[in-house]
Amino acid sequence: MKKLFLIFLFAFITFEGNESAQAAAGVKPSDYHWKITNPAGKTLQGYTNTSSIEPGKVLSFYIHNEKPFSIEFYRMGYNAGVGSVYMTKTNTFPGKPQNKQPEGEAAEANWVRSVTFTVPSYWKSGVYMAKLVDTSQRESYIPFVVKQSTPKGQLGILISTNTYQAYNNWGGKSLYGYNSTNKTAGYQASYNRPYTSNNGSGEFFAYEYNFVRWVERQNYSVTYFTDQDVHNGVLKKSQINALIIPGHDEYWTMNMRKAIDDKVNREKMGLGVFNANVAYWQVRFDEKIPGMMYGYKYNPDPITETNPQLTTTQFRAKPVNMPEKNLLGLQYAGIPKPKYNDLTFTKPHWLLKGTSIKPGDTIRNIIGGEVDAYDGTFPGVEVVGESNINLYGVNTKSHVTWYPHPGGGKVFAAGTFYWNWYLDPYGKGYIASTNKNIQIITKNAINELIKN
Repeated sequence: MKKLFLIFLFAFITFEGNESAQAAAGVKPSDYHWKITNPAGKTLQGYTNTSSIEPGKVLSFYIHNEKPFSIEFYRMGYNAGVGSVYMTKTNTFPGKPQNKQPEGEAAEANWVRSVTFTVPSYWKSGVYMAKLVDTSQRESYIPFVVKQSTPKGQLGILISTNTYQAYNNWGGKSLYGYNSTNKTAGYQASYNRPYTSNNGSGEFFAYEYNFVRWVERQNYSVTYFTDQDVHNGVLKKSQINALIIPGHDEYWTMNMRKAIDDKVNREKMGLGVFNANVAYWQVRFDEKIPGMMYGYKYNPDPITETNPQLTTTQFRAKPVNMPEKNLLGLQYAGIPKPKYNDLTFTKPHWLLKGTSIKPGDTIRNIIGGEVDAYDGTFPGVEVVGESNINLYGVNTKSHVTWYPHPGGGKVFAAGTFYWNWYLDPYGKGYIASTNKNIQIITKNAINELIKN
């Protein structure tokens, strides 16, 4: 009898987000409960089988937990300043320790599936946090995007999941040396593992969340999808006026680059980049191993001889030779010192209409982290603002630009990590504050980008 009970206890569990199941889960959390107050660290962590999913589909969770736990679901947004909308909660599931973080250099977790969840058909597109909570009230996140089968809206918001994984060092390796074992960068970055940063949420709260909080209280129709979705062809069937990149979307596949190039050049889609260092490194996905991403940044790429265009180097470098400025008008310049720099508006521009900005006015500390610059290559690029910066000991400038692309599309590029912090400074109050002029410039840019 005891053996039968244990078999039942660890049996594979399926939960569907309906009202009866929610009632069985106990006391309903509020919209405020999305915040993590007792981080679980490695004792409770997990990942999903996909970075995005359509309503009505089944999402699989792979979770390591030392104690029984439940899952709360939140759609992230402004919601009168609360920051999310509570959606539903699961029952409590039994503890099931898995391989937390193996010794050595693991590219994948290879955990056993713990829970499945059917995404309710009424859930709208957005960024969601699955919040894991165990019986000791320890907490962690698993992020995912709910997408439309055919994305429709004025704005398609791209979530930078490739970059999340490039910096993720779960298992000992990221694509960077600074947070990898022995300070030696890896060349594999699997989606099939938890995120080590920000309580399991990846890079979402760094930049994208600030934009999401702001844009969802405007009057735009929005839809969300991920880097993987663009790689898999979502733009071909999408019906959006403009693609918006709010995050540090540094890592693109060739499929992504060609799809976005095509939409801007042939279909006149607007492109708004409210960050910096975008489309800089090429990565590629394994055709046989789902979710396995390769980036041979510091190692010879084994396919360079046979398929040079897919070499995982910088897009601007040989043998790829596709500088990001060909699409954006400007491109990545570097990491300035000091970290925070002022943006100066040197001349009138239509993007400043409705602001209080006059030539010579500045906005403090908005330029930095990493920055982009216009090198004068394309005469059609319009410099909206500039910053005097120091890059690696050299005094130079970074830029905010508008680019009426020759192909018919229009491109706005903020050229800084910090732009979105001035739209909504949640979590960034130590340096940023709401800036009405930045909000107006952003709306002016978006309103022009969505015009056909």
